[in-house]
Amino acid sequence: MGTVSRVYVGIDVGERRIGLARSDALGLLASPAGTLRRTGHSADIDSVLRFASDSGALEIVVGMPISMSGDRGPQAELTERFASSLAGQSHVPVRTQDERLSTVEAEAMLRAAGRRPSRDRAAVDSAAAAVILQRYLDVLNARAPVSPAAPGEPVP
Repeated sequence: MGTVSRVYVGIDVGERRIGLARSDALGLLASPAGTLRRTGHSADIDSVLRFASDSGALEIVVGMPISMSGDRGPQAELTERFASSLAGQSHVPVRTQDERLSTVEAEAMLRAAGRRPSRDRAAVDSAAAAVILQRYLDVLNARAPVSPAAPGEPVP
């Protein structure tokens, strides 16, 4: 009997780039998958949807920039609009995930691997997308370790 693929993709929406991440086929482990250079809202949406389709994604997880106090500032509003546009055109569910400190964690991981985050911002963006996606997968898999929630069910 074949294994059902449970691939998820994560994105970190920035001003210049969109960091990309993809999970393994079991939906357990997130890995950086590069970046997209921002060229315009519609083109960016199309590029993310193409990445998700090419990856065979069940869901798209968008990092939501929430402040440490829990407030949503201007960048969160822009990201919400992007996520809403994405959801309106996507054939798979789009979910948001709190991205607090994801860049700090991504930079620390890159330093631990002997890389210099200050010299490779694209690597930071992709690693941050992987951190965001991993957090989502951890919550999703903790909810139902044997059988994860169906796509489209919100993360509590």
